[in-house]
Order: sequence, then structure tokens, then C-alpha cells
Amino acid sequence: MTGNTGTRSEYRWRDLLAPLGSEKVIRWLMFGVAFATLPLLLNFLLAITSSREMGLDRLLGQGELLLVSAGVAASGAGELSGEAIAALRRFQVFLSGCAYLLVCTASVWFASTATLRAGGQKVNESAVANGSLVLFLAAIITGMCCVGLSRMRQ
Repeated sequence: MTGNTGTRSEYRWRDLLAPLGSEKVIRWLMFGVAFATLPLLLNFLLAITSSREMGLDRLLGQGELLLVSAGVAASGAGELSGEAIAALRRFQVFLSGCAYLLVCTASVWFASTATLRAGGQKVNESAVANGSLVLFLAAIITGMCCVGLSRMRQ
């Protein structure tokens, strides 16, 4: 630990957080996350261009962001699969578990809302919009940690 004036625990946290700013994580955010949300952005731009009212409920209430969230979480977990750093094995299992829980939750929720709509039942678009936003943020954070941790193996 030459040149480090902090405590050992500060050094370890800094080493754990450093991969989150890596080129691999930035590439994943740009090409995995940003491009996955592009259809939603284009839908929003089209709505405001045609002077239609577009609130959060209307934009996200159909559940498309749930599918994006499942893909984002799955891609993060995929980056982490394979060999692991022995010292961080528990953290890897925890992150993978979180990612897979997000994938399952988002997928089942989307399927449920689609089934309700197909059956002519009313869907609470506000709940879907707000919930999908929460799941999307959780998927980004979890995926980013998975990709960052996978970089530590290299």
C-alpha cells in the first residue's frame, strides 16, 4: 500500500469502486443501456413532436421499460458469469442473485400486464410506470456492479 495515506478499509473500498468508472462499464452503459432505451426515447420525441400530451404514465405505463430492465440486468449478470475472484465470491453470488431476481420480476410483471390488457382488464399505468422506473434503476445499478466486478477478473 505504498503512497496510500488512508486506512486499509478505505483502500479496499476505493479498489472495489474503481472498476465502476472503467472503459468496460462505460461501454456497457452506452451500448447496452442507452441503446436499449432508445425506442422509448424516440417514442417520447415523436409524441412531443406531434403535440400529443406525454406524461410518465403514458410513456412507461405499457411496461416496455420492464423488458428493457430485464435485458439490462441479464446483460450485467452475463458479464459476471464464469470464473470469479475467490475473495469476492460471496459478493459475486449476491450480485448475480440480485440480477436474476430483477430479470424474473420484470419479465413476470410485463407478462402479467400484457395478459391483463389482452383480457380487456384495466391496468394501473401509474403503478406500472413508477414500478418499472424503480426496477430499471435497480437493474442499472446491479448491472453496473456486475460489469465492474467482472473487470476485476481481467
